[in-house]
Amino acid sequence: MKIWVQLMIVAAIGSNAAAADCPAPNVTVQIPSGATASRDDMVAAQKAVKAYDNAVKEYSGCLVREAVIGSDRLESVEVDRLKVIAAKFNTELKIFKEKNAD
Repeated sequence: MKIWVQLMIVAAIGSNAAAADCPAPNVTVQIPSGATASRDDMVAAQKAVKAYDNAVKEYSGCLVREAVIGSDRLESVEVDRLKVIAAKFNTELKIFKEKNAD
């Protein structure tokens, strides 16, 4: 039993060290209101979403390369966050397009 606890502590320390080599994306994406945004605002938001998507891909790749314990869970958190941001952008983009359809 004592050996099992020691192994778990070593694994936790090892995963934290590897996770430190793979910092989670630190990206803030501001999605403007499609009802009031300018075209430039929407283009900037689209670029920010794409940058975040690329950061998540890089983070996921790093977790795989570093063989981080629990990487599926860590990756899932970022992927879920990305999905929420992308869905919000798509909703606001739809509103923007409807407003600006001439």
